[in-house]
Amino acid sequence: MAAKISKAAALFLLILFALCLFHQSIEAGDIWWHLAFGKHIFENGRVAAIDPFPFAGETTPWILPQWLGSLVFYLAFLLGGLAGLIIFRDLVFIASVLLFLSYAKNRIPFSLSVVLAILLIFGLETRCYLRPDIFNFIFVPCLLALLSDFEKKRDSKKLLAAPLMILVWNNLHLGGLVYGFSLISLFFIFNMIRDYRTGLRPNKTLIIIYLACALALLISPYGWAKVHYYLDFFFKTSDMNFSILNKTISELAPPDYLFSVKGIWFVVLFCLSVFSIALNRKFFTFSSIAFLWALILFMSNERAGAFFAIVAVYLIAENCGDNAHRKIREFLNRISGKCELLILSMTAIFLILAITRAVHVVNIHDGLVKKELTTIIHPTHPQKALHFLEKNRIEGKVFNTLHYGGYLLWNAYPRLTPFADGRQTNIGHYNELMRILSRPEVFWPEYEKKYGFTIALIASSRGYEKFIQFLSKQDSWNLVLADGNSLLFLKNSPYPPLKLSASEIPEPALRKASEQLQRRAKTSWLKNILYPDVLFFDLVEEAWVYWLLGDKALSFNTVLEAASFHPGPKSTGALMFLLQEATTSRSGGSAL
Repeated sequence: MAAKISKAAALFLLILFALCLFHQSIEAGDIWWHLAFGKHIFENGRVAAIDPFPFAGETTPWILPQWLGSLVFYLAFLLGGLAGLIIFRDLVFIASVLLFLSYAKNRIPFSLSVVLAILLIFGLETRCYLRPDIFNFIFVPCLLALLSDFEKKRDSKKLLAAPLMILVWNNLHLGGLVYGFSLISLFFIFNMIRDYRTGLRPNKTLIIIYLACALALLISPYGWAKVHYYLDFFFKTSDMNFSILNKTISELAPPDYLFSVKGIWFVVLFCLSVFSIALNRKFFTFSSIAFLWALILFMSNERAGAFFAIVAVYLIAENCGDNAHRKIREFLNRISGKCELLILSMTAIFLILAITRAVHVVNIHDGLVKKELTTIIHPTHPQKALHFLEKNRIEGKVFNTLHYGGYLLWNAYPRLTPFADGRQTNIGHYNELMRILSRPEVFWPEYEKKYGFTIALIASSRGYEKFIQFLSKQDSWNLVLADGNSLLFLKNSPYPPLKLSASEIPEPALRKASEQLQRRAKTSWLKNILYPDVLFFDLVEEAWVYWLLGDKALSFNTVLEAASFHPGPKSTGALMFLLQEATTSRSGGSAL
């Protein structure tokens, strides 16, 4: 009885922990243009082959492989609004965890499955965005279960569902090709080699299923044009393609956090996977090959982190379950019998602490402290800027930060037409954006005249600092609004600009900052641990903007205000940095 209660409690805490991690506000990103395109499909009853959101009326061919994902998101929005989208994402991620627990149920001890599920949750959390790639986290587990069932029973009946799965998956997201068809291809090649080595005839049903999966990739509203798109995307160097995007989009680069606290889940999963393979001494298995493929993808592309986590936990469950050596199964059963209650108790303590920490994560905006769990739209969105433009009936062509483009399409198109967005429909615009950001003094005058920009909506994020500093010095452009990390510039604006001046930090402010930091240093370690994490603090973001624009006194006073209002790690960390920079610059150097 005690064992059943402990299992039920552990499962409840596990799902609650997953909800706390996955239930996040809507990020400023691709979801908005997916909603816009999903709405266009829903209202027109067809998938557009020409960009329905041109910047200046141009006719641009456009193929969106994940058109079905956009439509599903829009339908979720119609059913539940923006909150419904967040709940939909929660359900998808929880379903992925439950699929693994169901797979592991009769294979490994419950305590081990809970530990692996926690690691899986951390891996999935790296891709907790409202994008069509979340559908991969449902289809990858289902496909691995199908392939495992075929390996165990050599029965092709269930595997007949694979072509239909690939058909739907490939229209929901590109992962149907990158993850789904690649796994099926590896499985097919593995079985052909194994049958050849053992003298068996090739499985004809498996060959037919594999060919059907290949044909399923071709079925979409775009027909053959979608195949041409794939070839262009992966291999062409002069147009919309993976090689260009890989150089400029950070999440397409190799992960840089593997050996930090954020990457602990990876290190543990990697070690457990390798250990499980070594214990069984079975190196040539499909699960081992799939693990190696997932590892290669993740080492070259940060986006594949969740895919790696899924493949790794399924590999461990298989190597410690049906495919495990007899002695390994006996050892796990002994551990399960003697130590499961202890393991579950320790896991429960960890989950309770993690849940407590998660529910205290907050965002601070406009003097309001709001928990992340109750926030719908993350405050990094330029909501105030759009309200200002709408209120004053300002229209025109917008030079914008890339991840603001979709938000403009959904909320203000065609009144405001963004120059670039996450679709990268016009790779020419994307390349021009990169040129402007790299050398604004050279390229901005040319492109400003060419496209007739009258509005610039910029985030003070990495890569945009040089452009912000440049535009702020142009006589024809005024910075009229700074809200958190969102900056609104208007050309020849009748509205008064923000009052900024090149000023140094006065001595009284420096002394006040030192006193503030000394008080913070005396705070107990327990209070530091329990102090709510701040994801976003508008005053800290605005202080960085003022620092970029040369008004160091205003920047410092803004950070002081932030530290007085909420003396947590985020504000005191910013205060410490500015104090160090001010002290160093006064002595003739620079902390930057």
